[in-house]
Amino acid sequence: MLRKHVELEIDPQNPFALDCLARKHTAEVLTRIIESATQPFVISIEAPWGWGKTTFIRMWKAFLESQGHLCFHFNAWETDFVDDPLIAFVGEMQSVIDEAKTKIKDYKTIEKHWEKVQSLGAGVLRQSLPLALQVATRGVISKENIEDLIESIASGKTGFAAERLKGYKEEKKAIIKFRKNLEDVAKLIIEHANYKSPLIFFIDELDRCRPDYAIALLERIKHLFSVNGFVFVLSIDRGQLINSVRALYGLGMETEGYLRRFIDLAYSLPQPKTEHFCTFLSERFNWREVFEKRAKGKDHFRQLIETFIDLANIFKFSLRVQEQCFTELNLVIRATPLDNRIYPPLLSFLVALKAHEPNIYKKLILNQVDIEEVSAILKETEEGKKFLIDWPGYVIEAYLIDSLSEEKKQLQIDTFQKILSMGKDQPGGDRAYHILKVLDGMRIERESGALKYLISRLEFVEKFM
Repeated sequence: MLRKHVELEIDPQNPFALDCLARKHTAEVLTRIIESATQPFVISIEAPWGWGKTTFIRMWKAFLESQGHLCFHFNAWETDFVDDPLIAFVGEMQSVIDEAKTKIKDYKTIEKHWEKVQSLGAGVLRQSLPLALQVATRGVISKENIEDLIESIASGKTGFAAERLKGYKEEKKAIIKFRKNLEDVAKLIIEHANYKSPLIFFIDELDRCRPDYAIALLERIKHLFSVNGFVFVLSIDRGQLINSVRALYGLGMETEGYLRRFIDLAYSLPQPKTEHFCTFLSERFNWREVFEKRAKGKDHFRQLIETFIDLANIFKFSLRVQEQCFTELNLVIRATPLDNRIYPPLLSFLVALKAHEPNIYKKLILNQVDIEEVSAILKETEEGKKFLIDWPGYVIEAYLIDSLSEEKKQLQIDTFQKILSMGKDQPGGDRAYHILKVLDGMRIERESGALKYLISRLEFVEKFM
């Protein structure tokens, strides 16, 4: 079963059916929190890139909808080609309003208020002096101080003009009317369309937008959409969003305080458990069925998964990197004849090394194997050190030694034999014993060249990636 990266299909009736990261409980707790909100509320769901934020909020959105909430999903990154996010946001909201209208016999009242929201929104866009001034002054001037600034400019001889002050005052009135009509829309939908309060707006990919667009969207949410009946959920990588703030306002900006202006409650998604996700991926790629057709398939399946889980934890792979590695592993497994060995520990190691340290992987391709350099990567953590002295670490090292020139290979064998001669229970003795045993088994079975063979398979499937 060949698969490219596609979005997970969410079952509206059972949103967490494919929840391999055990996050349903998190969604239930967060649901209780937002349902208790009696004021406008903004919550951020935070995690580094590749930790599954988007999948989580898609599942949570479906769960909320199954509980009777009207939800809206806005992908900020897909809309940052427009100058002002208000254009895209109001435009995307139309589908939500249309859905609500279908559940109300007399929807004219909602339609009237919504038309005012659109009209007033257009007026705000035409008179966006406060936001423009904040951006132009790199955030030094807050919205609260802008009126004083305008008055001082108007009283001077700069020619900034009375119409600018008038335009600002008109926009301020328009914003008040905008919020009032938006609140009326939310109230009517909840009362007459039989939806639970509040209406929930998910904002995804905010941290991937251009900095000015991301900050403008936060400003719009705070100043225009912060009304009763609405809760906003921001899916963000806080580190990336902080970079956006600094890119716009300078490195000296106090970013945490700035973000607290917009976010009422921040929730950090826990780090996903690698074994859960890898088990899910193996099932998704239907590996059990594939390995059943191979010699020693059950053992090789277990070895491949266990080795990769260890390495993914050592290298701290994100979910996305794990999925990319599994896609590559899947291609190698399926492109290898059933009667050919795939050397599971070594295959997992090569794919993980390629993702984590591509430069060292290139040295392997060029037959410039430096075992110490490879070992140094793993020795950076306690988990890595343990991996080296245990299975499958010593098996992988034996394969690497086997790929050396005969002279270098013999030097390594002599070193291990010397260590072993001092006793298997001495430091390094057990590891030396196992490495020599693997090398001897490869010699007897005439299986030398595993590294070269697997690299050729990886180079072949790379053309499909």
